[in-house]
Amino acid sequence: MSSYGKYLDLTRRKTTPRGVKAERMHHVISYNPVTWVSGQPLLVRIPKLAANDLIVPLSLYLTFDLNITGSADAWFINNISANLIDRLVVKWGGKVLLDIDKYYILQTYKDLWLTTFQRENSIRHGISTLNIRKLRASATSAVATNTIENSVNRIFGKKFVIPLRFSAFTDHHPFYPYIYREEIEFYIYFAKASTVIAQTAGPITADYNIANISFEYDTVYEPYLADQIRYMSDSPGGISYMYEYVTYIPNNPIDQSLTSFTLDIKHPRKSIKGILMLFELQSVANAATGRDPEYFFNPQITSISITLDGKANRIFEQPYLEYQQYDEAQKKFLTESNKEHENVDTHLLNFVGSLVTADASRYCLWIDTRSTEDNNLFGSGFKLISSNNGFLITLTKNNTVAGLMNIHTYLVADAQFTLINRLATDPEFE
Repeated sequence: MSSYGKYLDLTRRKTTPRGVKAERMHHVISYNPVTWVSGQPLLVRIPKLAANDLIVPLSLYLTFDLNITGSADAWFINNISANLIDRLVVKWGGKVLLDIDKYYILQTYKDLWLTTFQRENSIRHGISTLNIRKLRASATSAVATNTIENSVNRIFGKKFVIPLRFSAFTDHHPFYPYIYREEIEFYIYFAKASTVIAQTAGPITADYNIANISFEYDTVYEPYLADQIRYMSDSPGGISYMYEYVTYIPNNPIDQSLTSFTLDIKHPRKSIKGILMLFELQSVANAATGRDPEYFFNPQITSISITLDGKANRIFEQPYLEYQQYDEAQKKFLTESNKEHENVDTHLLNFVGSLVTADASRYCLWIDTRSTEDNNLFGSGFKLISSNNGFLITLTKNNTVAGLMNIHTYLVADAQFTLINRLATDPEFE
């Protein structure tokens, strides 16, 4: 029998018939209080809503005005949306589903792997050119001669967004708060001013505040779909929500001149996806005029030996070498669709990095412990039962001159919780 290909196939159909007719509504709810200052946490509760009102996935976010005080020539660093969040905690009925310290480091790095198109259209997140950031902050050194940049400033001004990203909510069916018997809460711990503001001359003396805070989301009114979600929740097995559980592991800074160091990680997990290491020069992190949030230093790690659960040479039969690191990073940070198109903003050259170019360095060290690189697959990670034997990672590197280097380490694992009788169970990841 002949094959007809994607254009001549008799079953070819680009559209899906019988589309649902549901009333869609965009909501903007003023937050109380409407003003927040740096260094304080913000509690966001998911509203209960009315019967048959469903929250559309990926539509939850905060909008607000960002204002700088104490300096006439100061502005926010790039990707301020991610960098504002020092720590993110998500709770359901008091149960901690997620608690990520140093969230801004992780999310900023993830955003470097967006497509070029996505980054160019992330003005609301604060991803833009330096001059646009200056214009939006009303900095005296801003140059107001470009018509397009002036239009961007006129439209968006000091208005920014923080998307409420939690894969248990974004990667599943529409959310039906009306039936839930417990509060769903996001705790956002905002960063200190010195970590998110840049100035022409240091040290940084400016501060910031957040005003006109609103909570925005989309809903659809759809009784049949709401009934199905209620039925699943009330069934004996309930509804399971899968997501990524990330643990930040603090490490003491090391000197760049070291040519070898070891990390010992002992955290039992049912499905460990991998370990992510991001490196930050203290000279960059503590720069007097403001840090560069998108500079991830390449310490020139030439060889990695991995002992896992007491067994040497795991994952890589021979040492994990420098030329293999970019390919491994792509397995994690490219979405499955982008693996086919490969049009992301991070590529081999700026991954490897340089100390002198604008695209200085987007380096990471990713140790993948899954059976397969499929990012849509749940539960394929390494199972670590005991805390006696964990990961013993020995890293060999070049001497990249003197100076302290921060190591930000994240343990990435699969997790899930179940909604039974409209109540959330404790999360399962250990």
